[in-house]
Amino acid sequence: MARLIILLAVLGAEYAHAAYKLSGPYEVNVLEFIECQNMTDNRMKYTTKLTKKSKSEKVWSTNFTLPVDMDENSKMVLDADIWGTTGGWNKNAFHHEVRDLCKLMKQDLPDLYEKLIVHFGMNEGCPVKKGTYEVKDYPTKFGIQKKFPELPYGKFRAEMRMFSGDEYVGCIGVTVEVLETA
Repeated sequence: MARLIILLAVLGAEYAHAAYKLSGPYEVNVLEFIECQNMTDNRMKYTTKLTKKSKSEKVWSTNFTLPVDMDENSKMVLDADIWGTTGGWNKNAFHHEVRDLCKLMKQDLPDLYEKLIVHFGMNEGCPVKKGTYEVKDYPTKFGIQKKFPELPYGKFRAEMRMFSGDEYVGCIGVTVEVLETA
C-alpha cells in the first residue's frame, strides 16, 4: 500500500510539473515605461505615453532624442528583475550585454527591427544617426521573434543602459509581461 501511495504521489507531481510551463511560445506585453535607478546622467531624453485604444489594445507614443550615433561601437547592458510568485521583485534575475545593438536587432529580431525602424522614421537603418525621433501608436504587444522561439513567462522590470564605446549615454526602463500563447 505504501508503494502505491508513493507511486501516486510521484505521478501527481510529474503531472503537476508538466501542466505548469515555465517557458515556451509567448507574447510580450509592455505594461509601463519606468525611470531607471540612475537618471541623473541620462543624455537620452524621451517622453512616453501609453494609450488605451480598446479594451484589449494599448499603444505607445514617444519623442526620443538620441545624443550619439548608435553604431558598431554602441553597447546595451540589460538588467532585469522578475516578479516573484509570492509578490515583490526578485533583483538581478537576468543580465546581458549586447555589442552593436542595431546590427543584432537587424539579424536576430528582424520583425521587431523592421517595425521599429518604420515607426521611428529611421529609414536609413543601421547605424542609427543621432537626432530626435517620434513614434506614434506603436503596439504594446508583440509575438514570437524568429531567433527566440521561447521565453520564460512572467512579469519583468528591465533597465536598458546604452553606451557609446565606454561612454554612458542613458537608460530606458520598462515593465513587461511575457505571456504563454498557444
